[in-house]
Amino acid sequence: MLENRFKTFWDIEEEKTHRIYIVFGFLILVYFIPIFVVWTFISYAIHVRRSLPSVGRSFSLFGTDTMVVLVIAGAATALHWYYSNKHMVNRALFYLGAQHPDKRDRYHSVFQNVVDET
Repeated sequence: MLENRFKTFWDIEEEKTHRIYIVFGFLILVYFIPIFVVWTFISYAIHVRRSLPSVGRSFSLFGTDTMVVLVIAGAATALHWYYSNKHMVNRALFYLGAQHPDKRDRYHSVFQNVVDET
């Protein structure tokens, strides 16, 4: 039997929070993978250059370098997140062509009263 259940405000906020975490994690991957690939090529090139005169050095793909790349990717993601959400409400209102309610209009003043009460 399917239960007809309305979502509460808390249910919606919880779903939104989970989606935000998923998007943030995806952004970390979007930044991590290319930075890691570039970092690995540079590290390998430096390793090859240094090990030419001597034999016996090994190259490690995962190590402290991976943590450095993860920190760089996290910082890039945080900056991306900050700048993409900065003044988001004002930009959305601008793109929608929203205007402040006209206080002389009766419907606008009723709308403003309802908004102010919540």
